Amino acid sequence: SRIYAKYSTLYRYPFADEQVSFYGLSDGFNLTLNPETGKSYEIGGDYSPIENLTIILSLFQMNLKDEIVWDNVLSKNINLDETNHRGVEIYMSYHIKELMNFIGKYAYHKAEFEKGVYNGKELPFVPNHHFSAGLDFTLPYNIHLCPEMIYVSDSFLGNDFDNSSEKLD
Repeated sequence: SRIYAKYSTLYRYPFADEQVSFYGLSDGFNLTLNPETGKSYEIGGDYSPIENLTIILSLFQMNLKDEIVWDNVLSKNINLDETNHRGVEIYMSYHIKELMNFIGKYAYHKAEFEKGVYNGKELPFVPNHHFSAGLDFTLPYNIHLCPEMIYVSDSFLGNDFDNSSEKLD
């Protein structure tokens, strides 16, 4: 078993393709784009109640300033007002002899604006629920076959900052 707590600061300088238009969609260089900054908090742990079974749980929160996203109207990347990402992740793995592993994951993620005109609204393209389950079969010569099923819940479309449109399935 293990329990941990983690705090970190975040800094992400815009990538070159976020600052420069290569395809003539905007005016070339985007000199107004600021780096993303923020603080991240996480607590969690893992536990093995029986042999071959591992369960991992973590809770997280990220407070971001100047998060970078694409704006379809302006045809360039922009900085958002302050945002908050928080959630929980649960992971389970069960090892069945030397033949296979069963793996299951669930994540709940809530991302919202914390300030500005969209305060309290959800960020586009951030689904609240993500679930996956799969098997990892060990074949001869260290070859692995890994079928997996993934479910991702709906989210607001890009640039729907006021959450006024239907969600993307």
